[in-house]
Formats: sequence, structure tokens, C-alpha cells
Amino acid sequence: GFPATRRVSISSISPAFGSQNSSITVTIAGGPFIAGATTVTVGGTGVTAGAVNVVNPESLTTTFSIAADAPANERAVTVSTASATSNALAFTVFGGPALSTIFPASMGTNQQVPVSLTGTGFVPGSTTINIGGGGVTVQNVGLTSSTAMTATFDTTNVIGSRTVSVTTPAGTSGDLTFRVFGPPGLSVMSPGGGIQGQSFQVTLTGTDLAPGETVVSVSEPSTVCAASWP
Repeated sequence: GFPATRRVSISSISPAFGSQNSSITVTIAGGPFIAGATTVTVGGTGVTAGAVNVVNPESLTTTFSIAADAPANERAVTVSTASATSNALAFTVFGGPALSTIFPASMGTNQQVPVSLTGTGFVPGSTTINIGGGGVTVQNVGLTSSTAMTATFDTTNVIGSRTVSVTTPAGTSGDLTFRVFGPPGLSVMSPGGGIQGQSFQVTLTGTDLAPGETVVSVSEPSTVCAASWP
């Protein structure tokens, strides 16, 4: 009779993602894998699987080389032996990162504040936040998805604007602005008075009036309803 054909299958790929312009070691679980007779195929273009190392019949490793121009998308990975080809699992290629928002985009001196960042191309375990200008450190970076991350910004007493960007193996994003405000200073109020029983708009000018974080106080019985920034 004919020899039995053993089916090969794969159950996981770790990591299941990578960035353009990088090489990563990938572990694939499943089996049965055969030393010297097992190959790995990645669908699409721009990702090449290297030599296969069969650790045991249920695990193998290989290197995925991801080109700088590899399309940023999901592609199918299969494993083949001399007699069969496995089911397919997904491997995702991330493009270069882009940073679109920081919230909040400002804070006071000598504070620790949780910050949320959104964008694209964030890579779990391989994304760093860069802050230019000094006086601000980053802690507790965590990714919730490829488009959202959180961190804690820790400021010193150095006021002023900073540039913020993110870096992955595929590159560095453009900059957004983050500002550290010092103690507020009030220099001009216009108009300088009003009539009892009336509501009117007052313009205040000064320094370090942080948007969304500045409270205007007036001695009773006057009341401030809302503050806004031009």
C-alpha cells in the first residue's frame, strides 16, 4: 500500500507582527515538523523567510527579513514538509509610524501626568517616545493597539515647548508639540470693570495661561462662567 501522509499544521506565530526595514526571529508552533525537510512561506511581497531551524517536531524558528518597501498589511504564513502544507496564519507588517494627537498636550512644572497618544504604525514592544528639549521624561509606556498608546510624562521646573515623536524599527514619526507651563502671570484685563447685573466678556493677557488647565477666580459676589483661549 501507499505510505501514510502526515498532515502538518501550525497553531501560532510569535511575534505575529514586524516593521518595515527590520529582521526578526519568529517562532512557529504546530507540527509535525521535520528537520531538513521543512520550509516556511510568507505570502505577498517584501517579506522573506530564512533558513528553518526545527527545534523539535512541534516547534521551529526562522528569520523574517522585512524590506523597507514591504506593503504594510497582513499576509498568510504557511509551513510545508515533503508531504504536506499547513493551514495559514496571519503575520502583519507595520509601516513607518505617524503621530496624530497627544492628550493632554500641556502640563505644569514638576508634575506626573498620564498622557494618551494616537497615530498609526505603533509596534508592541518596539515603540519608543522621544521628547526633545529636555526637562520631561517618559515612563510606563503601554500600547493598547497599533493606533493608540499611553505613557506618563514627568516634568521638571523647565518651562517651554517640546517636540514629541515616536520611533519603531520602521522609522520615526513627525513631531507634535507638547508644552510645559510655569506659574501663571496676569498682566492685563480688558475691560477693567462692569455694571452690576450684566454679563460681559473680559480678555485677560499674561504668561503661562495653560489651555484647559487655567481657572479664573474673581472675588465674590462676581462669578466667572467659562474661560476660553483665542
